[in-house]
Formats: sequence, structure tokens, C-alpha cells
Amino acid sequence: MYDPIRWLLGYRLADLPLLVFPLTAALVIAIFLEIRRRKWTVKDVSIIAAMTAACLASNYALIAIPNVKLMDLIVFATGLQFGAVVGGSVGVFVWMIYGSINPYGFEPLTWVVTMSAEAIYGIVGGVAGAAFRRNHFVPTNRVKLTLMGIGSTLGYDLLTNLIPALALSYLFLGGLNWPYLGIYMANGAVFSGIHIVTNGLLFFFALVPLTRALLNVRGSMTA
Repeated sequence: MYDPIRWLLGYRLADLPLLVFPLTAALVIAIFLEIRRRKWTVKDVSIIAAMTAACLASNYALIAIPNVKLMDLIVFATGLQFGAVVGGSVGVFVWMIYGSINPYGFEPLTWVVTMSAEAIYGIVGGVAGAAFRRNHFVPTNRVKLTLMGIGSTLGYDLLTNLIPALALSYLFLGGLNWPYLGIYMANGAVFSGIHIVTNGLLFFFALVPLTRALLNVRGSMTA
């Protein structure tokens, strides 16, 4: 029997709904137009490819542990050293692949939201990196960087929980349903708490060493 909810959410990769294809095409076209507009260099493309690969490798290695990933850290560090556009693009590309090929299943609604929300880390990192460079110092303040990471995580979790909850409420419950919204957000709060704590620890202990390593890469590419 035809199931519209199953069609929309597409719980299995083998059952990808037609909605996926125009969304993917629109995203690819938008990225292509940005490349044309900004005239990305080989360096930009190489960094995006390498950092996206690093995020994917770490994601699949840690896939058994929900909401514990190095991806956010890597995307933020990429933006910090190479700019908001490059960092944000890494976030989009990671979820374009990881959200599509995932043993937990495929959900177009979540897929679109996470692709957009992951870019937050790269954009915040890029803005922070530009400010650091204007003041001629290397970002090594662990507390400030960790607070930026926690703030980015809060923004990410709010978007990835609230937008699907609102969309599903309007699509299947006929409008804004506060009890449903409350239950959805409460269920997501547990995973969000894990996400915030683990990201806080990762940003505090790992971001500075990763930033220094990427600073060396950035220096070698501009030499």
C-alpha cells in the first residue's frame, strides 16, 4: 500500500524518493555558480576535498557512537584557517555524502537541514579566523574557541531539531502542534546534550593542535 510518509522520509537508501533529485541538483548548481562567481583556485578545491574526506573517514569510523563526531571540529578548523566559504562548503559536502550513504537510513528532510546547518561551523570559524588575522595573532585561546564551538553546536542542534519538527507538524498534523513539538524537542535534547558536551571537550583539547597543523598546511600552500 502507498505510504506518503515513507515516500517523503525515505527510511532506506534503496527507496530514495524523487524529492531527493531536484534538491541535489539545486544544491550542485548553487555550488557551481559560487565556484564561477568566486573563481575558486585549485588550492580551494584541494582543501575542500581533503577536509571533506577527513570528515567522512572520521564519521564512518565513529558511526556506532551517536552524536560523537570529529566532523564539527574539522569543519570549524577549516573555516578558521581557510575562510568561511571554504569551511562552509566542507560542511555542505560532508552531509551531502554522509547523509545520503548512511546505515541509519536516509531522511530527505533531515538531510537538507543538516547540509545547511553544518555550514554554521565553517562560517563561524571563518569569521573568527578573519578577526584573528586582522589582529595579527594565532588563535590559541582554548576557552574562546571552545565557547565558539559550543555556540555553533547549540545553533546546529536547534536548527536540526526545530525545523524537522515544524515541517512534520505542518505536513502531517495540519499545523503547529505544540505537544508534538515539545515531545520532538525533548527527545532531541538528550542527543543534543551529548553533542554539546563532546564537542566542548573536543574543541578544548583538540582544536588548537589541529589549527596549528592546518596553519602549517596553509603556510606551505602560500609559500
